[in-house]
Amino acid sequence: MKPSFMNKRNAYYLLNYVFLAGLLLLALNDHVLKEAYGNWWTGKLSDFAGVLILPLFLAYVFRAGKRTAVVATVLLFAGFKSGYSQPLIEAWNGLGLFHLSRVVDYGDLLAFMVLPLSYQVLSRPEDFAPRLRFSRQISRYALLPLTLVFFVATSPPDSYIIIGPEIGSCCQEPAAIDSLGNGVLFIPSAFTPDGDGINDRFQVMASDGIVRIDTFFVISLVDGDTVFRAENVTDISPATGWDGSDAGVTEPSNYSYDIRVSAADGSRRAYFGYVCALPCRESTGMPRPVNLEVCGFADEIDLGGIFTDSLTTAEILDCFVE
Repeated sequence: MKPSFMNKRNAYYLLNYVFLAGLLLLALNDHVLKEAYGNWWTGKLSDFAGVLILPLFLAYVFRAGKRTAVVATVLLFAGFKSGYSQPLIEAWNGLGLFHLSRVVDYGDLLAFMVLPLSYQVLSRPEDFAPRLRFSRQISRYALLPLTLVFFVATSPPDSYIIIGPEIGSCCQEPAAIDSLGNGVLFIPSAFTPDGDGINDRFQVMASDGIVRIDTFFVISLVDGDTVFRAENVTDISPATGWDGSDAGVTEPSNYSYDIRVSAADGSRRAYFGYVCALPCRESTGMPRPVNLEVCGFADEIDLGGIFTDSLTTAEILDCFVE
């Protein structure tokens, strides 16, 4: 039996106008539209495009029947979008290949509305296909690799600086300050979980226009484990932030974060970056981080009336070796 990609009719599962339009929309939305507009529509557009083309992809690769491909799409997408998938996501991230994440939002299941069109294409793919020579080769060597890339390559962080867990690599990227919808938010690049009442938690600071933290993940740069997770947070305050502990231990270290927020007007955006935990209860015996002067702390932002970063932190940070 020939594998599916050697069958001419099955080649049309990928080489058809519906699949090509869905793949183009997925790539364009993830890498251009989300960055440019970042609203409810761009948040959902990738889900619709992905659900549209996934049954065709499954039918092509696994020679699945049309009903099997559609049912598998429902199970895979619903499972990935649920909280039950988090252990698998964390296991994958622990491999260190690329970071995988998602927002738990069951409103994304609206994307199943496009499955009747997928089913129609699966029934007669040749009716939607351009008549081209070498259709099997185009599907196998061009469309299949592109599809794999765009399924996993969502919008990347703005920077590719190699940053490790050592505090010497703290604050190589600036703190995040951004406007979203009719609100403004600030994500510090450092905090001091030492119980002195100043910058004790890693938190999102936001004006009234920001209504929800959809997902809030802090990830260890040592083993890729998620050390803090919160979802659907509407009380955006220090109390709902991370206290800096990893398995009950608080120590100086650098972490990555994946935070996704929603504004009152429906705009949504993802923020990726790094945050340094710098507990200073006693001497650390460590050299002073070289970028400490440019670290952004929560007490440097005033949300009262004007969102300004003109303040100076009250942190003394005398626990490092000069």
